[in-house]
Amino acid sequence: MVLWGRWVLAAAAALMVCGWPGCKTPVATVPPRLVVDADTLQFDVLLSEKSFTVANGGGGELAWQLSVPEDAPWCVASPDSGTSGDRITVRVDRSGLGLGDYGSIISIESNGGAADVWVLVSVGPTGTIIINTPLPE
Repeated sequence: MVLWGRWVLAAAAALMVCGWPGCKTPVATVPPRLVVDADTLQFDVLLSEKSFTVANGGGGELAWQLSVPEDAPWCVASPDSGTSGDRITVRVDRSGLGLGDYGSIISIESNGGAADVWVLVSVGPTGTIIINTPLPE
């Protein structure tokens, strides 16, 4: 009979934790958790636009905001704030960049954590290349 009594007490305690009427113990809620589906965006010499998704891997509502460093004006990300399930479009403008490889970081801050997405850009030669080779006779 004592064993049965302990089971009843354990069941009653479990019901109080789970939020039944009269329960004085609040039910734990799951906080938002930032999830980003990319950690690097690689732009070869031909690509100028890519995207990634910001999502909520937890509960509640996720609110986020991103930033791009001022020393990377060639990188534009939009939108720059929102809620979970948003698709971020990143565009690169190579017009002011010389030949070579460039990199920057998009930082995302939220009420569910933070994340960084690396942006890597390659700039190749542009224009027409003329090769002056004499034709065989």
